[in-house]
Amino acid sequence: MKLCIYYGISLGAQVVATVLLHDYLNITYLSLVPMLLGALMGFQAYLFLKDKQEEGFHTNYGSDMNAREKNQNSHYVGRALLICLPWEFPFVLFLPSGWKLLSVAVYALGLIVGGVVFRARHGGDVEDRLSAEEEELRAQKERESLGRWK
Repeated sequence: MKLCIYYGISLGAQVVATVLLHDYLNITYLSLVPMLLGALMGFQAYLFLKDKQEEGFHTNYGSDMNAREKNQNSHYVGRALLICLPWEFPFVLFLPSGWKLLSVAVYALGLIVGGVVFRARHGGDVEDRLSAEEEELRAQKERESLGRWK
């Protein structure tokens, strides 16, 4: 619901800005860059929000997070992309051609902020789980080594 209100306010601001500042509209062929990035952001947000990791599927090059934590991280990144999506439209309508390429920074911001917010909110939980797993592994190895010598 909050996102709908956010999009409504954003759309209203865009319409008002377009009407009031119609003399400053600058739509060029480089306006395709933020338009395509906006479409990419919407598509990736959908994928991040709908994608679910399965428990027990890991690769050697994966992260240190378990499936639940990866799902939460994907949710945060998807929401960040959706929040940054309306910021692409001023690049389409108003800014000069060279500045339109900075819309890539808005896209990158959407990808980065979601992961950073997840780590800020849940990083301690991940570290606690990892240290508990290491302690459990150390205790298990100690029990196994003591079992050999008995």
